[in-house]
Amino acid sequence: MTNKQELFILEYQKDFNATRAAVAVGYSPKTAYSQGQRLLKDPDVKEALEADLTARRSELIASREQRQRLWTEIMYDTEQSTRDRLRASELLGKSCGDFIDRIETRGEAVLDIRAQIRSVLLEQLKN
Repeated sequence: MTNKQELFILEYQKDFNATRAAVAVGYSPKTAYSQGQRLLKDPDVKEALEADLTARRSELIASREQRQRLWTEIMYDTEQSTRDRLRASELLGKSCGDFIDRIETRGEAVLDIRAQIRSVLLEQLKN
């Protein structure tokens, strides 16, 4: 990656405006729009921007494990109200899939129901 590309990435991250970033790193204002768009499509620049975006997201958004750790701490904290501890327990259980109802189905049953519906419809059409 060139120095100009690295500078473009730093400038682009300020306001996510490719034209302004291109001008800031030395491209002519007349060609800045097309140069900015070209740089955004460059594989190295694109990869660096995506890596930065991923890093920013991971800093801002709590992961599943972080949420579960928090709920566990609240659940075991005896200084918390019973209501808060129960709610933390419930959220922890939901995040682990403890309350999901699973219904087992078989393909034959679906086909049988379709056949029954088809026969009822055919009878109605005959009448």
